Amino acid sequence: MKRRFMIVCWILLALSLAACTSEEAPPQETTTARPKPVETQPLSAVQPKPAETQPLSAVQPTEPPLLPASSEPPTKPSAANEAVTEPVLIRLDEEPQLHSPIATVVTPAPQAYTLFFREAMDRASVEQALARRAAERAREEERAVVPHFAFKWVNDRQLHLTVTIPEADTPDTAGRSYLLDVNGATTAAGTQLQDPPTFTAVVHAPPQIWRISADGKERERIYAFDKPYVSFESLGGDNRYLLLGRYQKYCECDADYEMLYALFDMQEKRLIPYPVPLTTTYMGAGTFYADKRGFFYKGPGTDEQKPTGETVVKVQTDGYVHGANFSKDHAYLIMAVGTEGQEGDFDLVIRRLATGEEQRIRQALRGGAPYSEVSTGRIPVSFDDDGRYVYFQMRDKNAYKELRYKYSWETKTVTTWTPPVPAEAWASFTSSSDGVYQLYTNGGLYKGTQQVDGQPSFGCWLNGTHAFVYHDYDRQAPDTSRYKEQIRLYDADRRTTRTLAAKLYQDTSLIGTSPDGKWIYVKSYADLNMPPRP
Repeated sequence: MKRRFMIVCWILLALSLAACTSEEAPPQETTTARPKPVETQPLSAVQPKPAETQPLSAVQPTEPPLLPASSEPPTKPSAANEAVTEPVLIRLDEEPQLHSPIATVVTPAPQAYTLFFREAMDRASVEQALARRAAERAREEERAVVPHFAFKWVNDRQLHLTVTIPEADTPDTAGRSYLLDVNGATTAAGTQLQDPPTFTAVVHAPPQIWRISADGKERERIYAFDKPYVSFESLGGDNRYLLLGRYQKYCECDADYEMLYALFDMQEKRLIPYPVPLTTTYMGAGTFYADKRGFFYKGPGTDEQKPTGETVVKVQTDGYVHGANFSKDHAYLIMAVGTEGQEGDFDLVIRRLATGEEQRIRQALRGGAPYSEVSTGRIPVSFDDDGRYVYFQMRDKNAYKELRYKYSWETKTVTTWTPPVPAEAWASFTSSSDGVYQLYTNGGLYKGTQQVDGQPSFGCWLNGTHAFVYHDYDRQAPDTSRYKEQIRLYDADRRTTRTLAAKLYQDTSLIGTSPDGKWIYVKSYADLNMPPRP
């Protein structure tokens, strides 16, 4: 009886709650519902999760909200259309920060775009203009392609556009492109659009990470990305984390456009997009954030964007930072500090991240600040730590050469440094894991002060060995071949070279090596286990 009584009570309670819910539910509106604003997630989202964290679009404040289909008159202004100041805004939906006017990189997969119009449009004229301008571009530009368009109108001011392009014979590496342009389309009132903002999509295959065994006998794909990341930078000696970058704006020039960044965890095979610019060498205000995994946030951002997490450290040092790097063990920051307009003779500041304790050596960085060789802009002072010394260079103000210094972790002092390379060469280098060999960026391979025969190009040492892997080209391959890149290994003790992988697709590059020295990590845009295509 008690059990039957309890069942009856639960049924009555459920009916009561259902009735309350029905009475309190808001009436259904027939007008367009205003979409909820996108919440900005803090950078604590970088903590381990089973899937990707929030996309970069989450912090784009000027993104027009996506309007659902509605029965409102197409000429009635809406909040989204009021936000569009140009005749049209063309947005890449997978990355809403990328919108017209722009030339940027997309993958060859079908792409979804949303077109927001300032005024109600003649739909047929918009579709015709997109097709016409894409075809005209393909006739004018040899590498441009004519895409297939699929149209889905939300209302007369918003169009969802799906773009599909023909499959290429070989992976795209910024060769093909297509144009999204509504020039010549007419509004519902009959006004023709003249030179509205456009979206140029440059097609680039998404990269893959592969590993090749040190004997060259095994190849294994680690991860295949679905976004067009083009830059890969290893963070720290264990190569667990990679800093990835994809273009915002794209051009075949030396312009230094900011990228969109993500962190890739090689151990967990997890991609973590970031909503703010990142860098591995910081230059800026004395208050900034460092992540002990090996990178910096370029700016403090808004309160909502302040990074949090176990690996994030807020740094406050007195002065303007003209360059900062992590020590080899990521326990310290090594910084060049002065006033914002200072041109050289900086203080050297060594800061312990765990405690904030600093050692400051006044004007230890004698000489001028470094400048870019491809532009007139300043670049950060950089520091290289091999565990015993921190090496850094300044610029001789009266001659085109470096002023070279080193900081000793043992004595905590700065002295001048004379490497064995010529004065006109760069003094930066990488060492074998035991420090016996040094490969200078453009000065050659050395064992101490003795130059070694057979100098490979820049690459990566295999941990625990005196072997060095590097990227090279097969100079016997036809000039038209896209499969003439190779990975080679140089044994510094034996002075011998052998090829580990040949006939690799263009733009293949080295990422790093495993801590045990058994694997070489490579970025590729093609399947390394597939034979080269003609």
